[in-house]
Amino acid sequence: MGREREEILKKLSNELADEIPDGPIKETILALLNMIEEDAEMIRQLKEEVQRLRDENNRLKGEQGKPTIRPGKPKDSGGGKGENKDISSEKERNAGKRSSGRKRGSKKDQIEIDRTEVCEVDTDLLPPDAVFKGYAEVTVQDLIIATDNVLFRKEVYYSASENKTYMAEVPAGYEGEYGPQIKATALILKNECNMSEPKILE
Repeated sequence: MGREREEILKKLSNELADEIPDGPIKETILALLNMIEEDAEMIRQLKEEVQRLRDENNRLKGEQGKPTIRPGKPKDSGGGKGENKDISSEKERNAGKRSSGRKRGSKKDQIEIDRTEVCEVDTDLLPPDAVFKGYAEVTVQDLIIATDNVLFRKEVYYSASENKTYMAEVPAGYEGEYGPQIKATALILKNECNMSEPKILE
């Protein structure tokens, strides 16, 4: 569905670029289309993050995904040879368990580290013969949502001859009290996370 929206937006942008003459209206429309594309990308990323957090929550609760079932090997009708194959299959199963254990342990290697902090021991609590032996590393995953509050200083001009005030406009998408990113996030929280509007406003 996301790919179809991107194609529609690109097609619409190309058609507008060819058919609408250059001017402020064309620039505004193209700017709005760009904002829509950015919001769509943000929504896609937020959906992926929500799904990742759901998967992580399920993992912490002990829930597991659907196991992968491998096709069974054909049985051998021979007597002694069949027994040898059973022994071999048992070895393969044990090897598979050990291999799957290693794969689960390698997840930490795939986590991108954003910052490193050193946790120091209070040396006043150590005995005199305590010797530093290095570090024990623990990786903790967390999420930071940063604010981006903007103060727009809109230029204001006054014409005495026309008795009229001219004021600059804020960029497209920033109308009202909330910017485009927080609007997109609110849609995700309401539609994907089933959060009520009063809770979102809090």
